[in-house]
Amino acid sequence: FFFLEILVNKNYESGDYIRPAISLLNGHSFTNFLENLNQRLPLYPLLISLIFKIFGQENFLAVLITNSLIFGLI
Repeated sequence: FFFLEILVNKNYESGDYIRPAISLLNGHSFTNFLENLNQRLPLYPLLISLIFKIFGQENFLAVLITNSLIFGLI
């Protein structure tokens, strides 16, 4: 999937949201999570962390589908 490659590509800023989510999911402290945010707001990485917890770690297709559903609701 082309969109999944964009989602995990390090040249895009999606990694700035995924790294803190994975850090929180792997049991690191919330303080470490906030340090990894890199001047990003914390709500979206928290949502990604929740998606990974429900659907499996690094399940980027679930993140893409959830983003599509949220965008559709908006």
